Amino acid sequence: AVQDGLDKQRGSIETLEKQTAELSNRFTTHDADVRKGASATQRLESQVNDLHKDVRTVQAGAERHASAVQASEGRSREVEQRLARLGGELSKVSALASQGDGP
Repeated sequence: AVQDGLDKQRGSIETLEKQTAELSNRFTTHDADVRKGASATQRLESQVNDLHKDVRTVQAGAERHASAVQASEGRSREVEQRLARLGGELSKVSALASQGDGP
């Protein structure tokens, strides 16, 4: 009877050892997965930060471009106005010149 009890205890201990080994393996695998996940998250975070920098760079470039376009439009309007004034002055000069060609 004592031997039977000891054999049952030994069987239980062996079962517990197997379960403990299995849980240890699962924990090791899970720990490795968590580390891989943390590493992947860190890489993604770095990529997001890089993209954010790129967006800010593009935005700054777009703002500079818009400012340059506005300045160019302003200069174009000024040139058109000067050209119109010169055209008016040329018409006056032409009219005066044609008066001088008279009889």
